[in-house]
Order: sequence, then C-alpha cells, then structure tokens
Amino acid sequence: MRRLRAIALEVMRALSDFRPYLAGSVLKGTAGRYADIDLQLYTDDLKALELYLLNRAIPYDVAERRPVSEEVRPMEVLRLEWAGVPVNLYVYPSNDERRTLKASPTARVIERANLSAVAELVASDA
Repeated sequence: MRRLRAIALEVMRALSDFRPYLAGSVLKGTAGRYADIDLQLYTDDLKALELYLLNRAIPYDVAERRPVSEEVRPMEVLRLEWAGVPVNLYVYPSNDERRTLKASPTARVIERANLSAVAELVASDA
C-alpha cells in the first residue's frame, strides 16, 4: 500500500497543474498488490494535459467514459503506467472540482484526497 501511495503522490506532483485528487482503493487502503491508481484531474484544457504527457514522452491511451451519475458531466479517462503501475486519470471540467461526486446507483460519495492530504498519508505510512 505504501508503494502505491508513494507512486500516486509522485504522479500527483508531476500533474499538479491539473489539480489532482487521489480516489479509489489506494486512498481507502483496500488496494491489492496489482491495483490501479485512480486520480481525478480538473481542467478545462484536456489538450494541455495531453501535450504535457506527450512532451515528457509518457505514453497513454484515451478512453471515453460514461457519466458517473446524471449530475456529473461526461469525462475522459487517460490510462498510463507510472513506475510499472497502471494509473487512470479521470478528467473533469474545472467547475466540477467543487462538486461532491457521487457513485451511481448508490449515490455514495466518492472520497478523494488532494496532494497535501496524500503527502500526509504517505508520511504517516512510513
């Protein structure tokens, strides 16, 4: 778990211009050894994110995702590998950053942590 969180923090620092948040099993502490890292990014300029990755020779795949719920706009997901770990970048419009994202159909709130919270989490894991 500590390794996955440390890698998540590294990716978040690299992508800090896109306001990253850690979500999913790595945040909750329930991730298995081969779990993906799920990051939520908030930007109105998806092309800037793609150019950032291209300029740093970070290969990725693009997959369009369905809305999480009727309240949340459609998003795109960029998939990449970082230090041998699969990372999913869920890209949302900037104005969705202040919204509480809920998973459908249960309407359960999707927990997330910003860069400083993840840094504290990694420090407490040490």
